[in-house]
Amino acid sequence: MSDTISFDRLLTLGQICERLGVPQHRAKYAIAQYDIRPVGRVGILRVWSEDDLPRLRIALTEIASNRGSRA
Repeated sequence: MSDTISFDRLLTLGQICERLGVPQHRAKYAIAQYDIRPVGRVGILRVWSEDDLPRLRIALTEIASNRGSRA
């Protein structure tokens, strides 16, 4: 079994935002708050695996629901 990840399964922050339909500042906040670490770097860009998308989607949903519950 190999520990390598295919380059076509790596996503930059911009690509993540495009796929999830959210602005970069929201994705950055979710990544920081839920400690979703990049799988590596390609040049100066941090990259995440496609496998991180569901976790990010859940984090964004939880943040949005908590935001609406503030009084």
